[in-house]
Amino acid sequence: MIYILQMIREWLPLFVAASKGHIVAVSSIAGLMATSNLVPYCSSKYAVKGLMDGLHEELRYAGRHPDIKFTCVHPFVVDTGLAQKPRIRFPSFNPITAPSECAEKIIEGVRREEEMVCIPSKDYYGHKMMNVLPIGVRKAFLDFMDTGVDEHDS
Repeated sequence: MIYILQMIREWLPLFVAASKGHIVAVSSIAGLMATSNLVPYCSSKYAVKGLMDGLHEELRYAGRHPDIKFTCVHPFVVDTGLAQKPRIRFPSFNPITAPSECAEKIIEGVRREEEMVCIPSKDYYGHKMMNVLPIGVRKAFLDFMDTGVDEHDS
């Protein structure tokens, strides 16, 4: 998170002066829906989303800087080695994404000026649908999907 803040402090004044720019930050699906065994990770990814939402609204409000764009990226699991023990009940439905494919999707989203990019893209609609469901139904669905990260060996 500190790197994102440092980059924004460096670049945002230049974007404001030029009346254009595009800020991209990588959060995670875990920044939209928390999972067990990843509380610090989920917290930091929710913070990235909150930062992007807040900055976007601050610059958008009252037409202050409408030409500065924001894209927040929410990948599921990217094959970087970070997730040591991912648990994916339906890997064909929730695949692990190669870093190169993830980069391609981010570039596509930036070119389209999308504010939210989910990887895989179907997760965007899944997230939207989950938010309208009653909390009990949402929890039952998440339990059924059984997706998360198992505890690491100490």
